[in-house]
Amino acid sequence: MFVKSIYSKHPNEDEIIKFIDAGLDTVFLNLNGTNSKEEVRYLFDKYCEQIDLIPLVFYIQGDKRLQEYEHFSNNNHLICPTNVNMIRKLIEFPKDLYLDGLCNSIAINFKSYAKDEDYHNHLIESRCECERCKDMTEKQQRMTNITMIQETLEGIPLYSLSNANPYLLEISDYWINEYTYNKWDPYKYIYRQLDNITVKSISVIRFHNVKRVMKSVMTDGYCLYPNDDIDYKKLKELNKKVDRYRDNWWFKFKKGK
Repeated sequence: MFVKSIYSKHPNEDEIIKFIDAGLDTVFLNLNGTNSKEEVRYLFDKYCEQIDLIPLVFYIQGDKRLQEYEHFSNNNHLICPTNVNMIRKLIEFPKDLYLDGLCNSIAINFKSYAKDEDYHNHLIESRCECERCKDMTEKQQRMTNITMIQETLEGIPLYSLSNANPYLLEISDYWINEYTYNKWDPYKYIYRQLDNITVKSISVIRFHNVKRVMKSVMTDGYCLYPNDDIDYKKLKELNKKVDRYRDNWWFKFKKGK
C-alpha cells in the first residue's frame, strides 16, 4: 500500500474532513500542540474508520520544561534516554488510543535528540550525564532507550520521524524521512541499512514535490508537510494521478513486483 499522508500541527474537524475529501488516507496528529486529550480523542472516535489517524509525539518536549530528574543533562526540554517513567508517560496516551482500537500505530519524532549526526563514520557524541546515564557510552544510552521504547510499545507498530536514526530503525515498521528535501548523503547511508530491515520508507515533502515522489521507486508513500494555503482541490486531483500511476505496470516492474 502506498501511504498518502499529511502532518497536522493543530488538528481540527474541518481539516480532517478536507483531508478525507482530498484522497489522503493517513493523518499524523501532533499531540504536542494546543489540542487537549479530549479534543484529540473526539477526532479519533469520530473519524478513525474513515481515515488512519496516527498519534504523533515528539521526544523533545519543546513546550515543556522538564524536571531535573526527567531530562537530558544538558537540555531541560529533552527526555533523558534512560528514564523509563518518562518514556512510558510519552507513549501512554497514544498507547491508550491504540488499545481502544482507534489507531493502528504510533509515531515518534526523534528530531533534536542530538546536535549533529554524521552517518559516514559514527554518531557525534551526544551523551546524557545525569546520575542514571553518566557511566554509559552514548551507544549504550541509545540502545537502552530503544529497548525501553520497544518494551513499552508491546508490539504496537511504529512510525519513526524523521532523523536517520539507525537505532530506532531496528524497531520501526515505517520510517518517514526527509530524503526528498535534498540529496543529503546520510540518507544514502540509511538506505543501505534498509537492506536488512523491513521498515517501509515514506518521504516527508512540501506540496510542490508530490509529483516527484509519486514517481519514485524508493518510497512507499509520502507525508505532506503543508502550507497554510494548501489547495485541496489540486491535492485531490494529484492523488487521483498517484493512484493511476502506481497501478502502472512500469512501477510494479521497477519495484520488483
